[in-house]
Amino acid sequence: MTLVLTARPDTPVDATSTPVGDDQWQRVVAAITRRDFLVGAGALTVAGLLAACGDGSGQAAGTPAAGGETMPFEHDGYRTDLPLHPERVVVLEARAGLEFALLAGLPIVATEWSDESHLMAHLPAGVERLGGSNIEPNAESILSHSPDMLVVGAGWWNYYQENELLAEGIAPVLVVGDDDPDWKASLRRQLAAFGREQQAIEAIDAYDATVADVSAEIAPLVTGRKVVIAGADEEGFWIQEPDSFCSGIARDVGMDLVLPAAGQSNGSVQRFSFENLDLFHDADLVVLQNPDDPAASNPAWLAVPAVQAGRVAELRYDRNFGLALTAQVFAEDLREAARLL
Repeated sequence: MTLVLTARPDTPVDATSTPVGDDQWQRVVAAITRRDFLVGAGALTVAGLLAACGDGSGQAAGTPAAGGETMPFEHDGYRTDLPLHPERVVVLEARAGLEFALLAGLPIVATEWSDESHLMAHLPAGVERLGGSNIEPNAESILSHSPDMLVVGAGWWNYYQENELLAEGIAPVLVVGDDDPDWKASLRRQLAAFGREQQAIEAIDAYDATVADVSAEIAPLVTGRKVVIAGADEEGFWIQEPDSFCSGIARDVGMDLVLPAAGQSNGSVQRFSFENLDLFHDADLVVLQNPDDPAASNPAWLAVPAVQAGRVAELRYDRNFGLALTAQVFAEDLREAARLL
């Protein structure tokens, strides 16, 4: 997984949210008073505030596991007991964490928001917008929803831990694996561990049905043509590896991909300077992340035959990795992209 950090503006806490009890806030204030939680010019760290609310066990202070039943959970040294039947789930980022929560049918009360994400259309009515951003969770907003479980993708969890932006004490945290090239196996495994095998079957069946439909339609268009899954930024261009999320879906719908040479990448993509775009000349169709980046106006890029022919489709940020819902919508995107051929 390539982790791209995209900030969202802070949003106010909805006045209708379930309030945090006065006694819990008193514990927060008391903890702040007796500890140093200062960063820079006196800002309170989110990690310090969240840690002040719990007892360090991964279970929020005073918040019993919903339904009583729990399951042990471990991720990269973090251990907790997750409620098997949570009642108030808060999702901290609108990528893998939100997608898993939706596929699992978890009772989401609030989530980090991304207006550009296709996942927003799947949210049940009444889900509230979490204050803060995915780069820095807002402790006050999280607490206001009285969660009995938090959900976050592994990439963001690692970022929060490395930067001390999120402690575990507010509620048990379900960390969703989001970097397995075999997303189907990952989804089955993770949903099964949470007692939701049937949801995995239904989600993958829906994806397979979409793939079959897209493949049948675009076969006459893509047969004998080459497609490259790529991206652009100020340093130049990149091509995704053959085992990437997007490459796998492109192959599923019958596309023949232009791929970087083995052993010449950083593990997820291979980069190309403006002086080294020969491989792109082999492509009849380019599916490009960041097509409006200034790099796309470089003369070397404009000389690529597929670019000159207008056969460049956008790879949207919210499609570049995910689970079944994202895979399904990206397959539909590839249907539209193939129509450029």
